[in-house]
Amino acid sequence: MIECASQRGEEVAKYEEVSRKRDVSETQQWVERWPKTFRFEIIFFGITLSYVVGHFFFRRTPKIPDIISVWRTKDELIEDVPAVLLHHDILKKRGVLSRLEEGIELFLGIVPRIVKEFEKNRKINVHFPYLCIWEYLDNRGLDHLAKMIPWKGKDEQTNRLRTKAFINLLKIRLEFDFPEKCGNITRNEAHIRLMSSVWYMSCYLQRIGMFSFVLGLGVLLVAGTCRLPWGEASVLCWPTLVSSAFIIVGTWFMRLIIEKFFHYQRVREIVYVLETAHYAGTYGLFVSEKAEKVPFPEITQDLGRGR
Repeated sequence: MIECASQRGEEVAKYEEVSRKRDVSETQQWVERWPKTFRFEIIFFGITLSYVVGHFFFRRTPKIPDIISVWRTKDELIEDVPAVLLHHDILKKRGVLSRLEEGIELFLGIVPRIVKEFEKNRKINVHFPYLCIWEYLDNRGLDHLAKMIPWKGKDEQTNRLRTKAFINLLKIRLEFDFPEKCGNITRNEAHIRLMSSVWYMSCYLQRIGMFSFVLGLGVLLVAGTCRLPWGEASVLCWPTLVSSAFIIVGTWFMRLIIEKFFHYQRVREIVYVLETAHYAGTYGLFVSEKAEKVPFPEITQDLGRGR
């Protein structure tokens, strides 16, 4: 019995030695073969594709995530004086079906249809740089910044002066005459673009995850209905279902975090640009001879003439 045990131990040792040598030989063969099978074209194509896709998301407009961010936080904004135009009647009680429809649209990253209806009736306006930014600044005691805004939300005659060109002109002139302080402005804008890109990417990934989940669930149902080998179908589909569920929940959570503070970041960008321009104009830091107490007065004048 002792001899049999020793023989069995020797056989196990020999088997382990052979297995180890085989693994080592396979690893050596793969290492020797890898330079021949490695293709730099694939790496280059992957990097190029990543750049193109990233640039595509980077160039998408931040308007849609901004609108959804305002709608996500409308209950908090309506209690104060917001920078956007929000009528109090948008919080009136609505039916269960309309709320369910709104939740589905927000979950899919789509601007709710009710927002479009309010926008048509001029009960909501979320366009950057925001129609009620003057009221927002004045309510917080920032009079020195409010007087730089040539439009007011309650004055319909000046509503046409609201334009992105106003903030862009301030950025351009600061870049020329006050470049050492423009780094933070550029950084704030880059952060907004990054959040917007991540938001769009999460939307696409979420829809891909939903498609994969439905596809995997459909395969399981077909396998059960047609009495196909259940074991093989479940082995292939369950990993797909689990990974798709993780993608759906993860991307939704990521989007929810962004939507909670995206609008605040955009308002912060406006305030930062206005304060930098005010500081530069007040202390005469502009190279231009026209620098006065109110920075860039000609911008307001040009907007007032409808230019």
